[in-house]
Amino acid sequence: MFYTNSTGTYNEIDLATNSISWTGNLKTLFKPDTKTELQILLNYTSPNVLPQFKINEIYFVDVGVKRSFLDNKIAVSFTVSDIFNTKKWIIQSENSIYKLENNSKNETRIFWIGLTYTINSYKPTKTQKTEGTDNDGGIIKLGQ
Repeated sequence: MFYTNSTGTYNEIDLATNSISWTGNLKTLFKPDTKTELQILLNYTSPNVLPQFKINEIYFVDVGVKRSFLDNKIAVSFTVSDIFNTKKWIIQSENSIYKLENNSKNETRIFWIGLTYTINSYKPTKTQKTEGTDNDGGIIKLGQ
């Protein structure tokens, strides 16, 4: 959350603003089984008023799925950004000299496919897990 406050004029145009805006996201992770992950990201930015123009709200949803195979050595992931194709920028300004409305929409719905292969997965032995746990708080002791 942030607060915008400005005062001033330019060529008799009032540039004063006074607004509260915010941005936030919510990320959820579902694991329907031990080999599958589903992730959803919701992102929202509220309208923002600046001295020169107003930016309308921006919102979008990204979704990703990852599945592991062959004893978790291979993982295949599929991600869709801006799944509902809602991410766009609308900028508006109106004063005594001009009126502006700018609508911008990039190609935001993008599909990603990923493949991960784990060559070596380090797993500490039982003695390595217990070393350094004698009330040192996890601090690395060098030369002692």
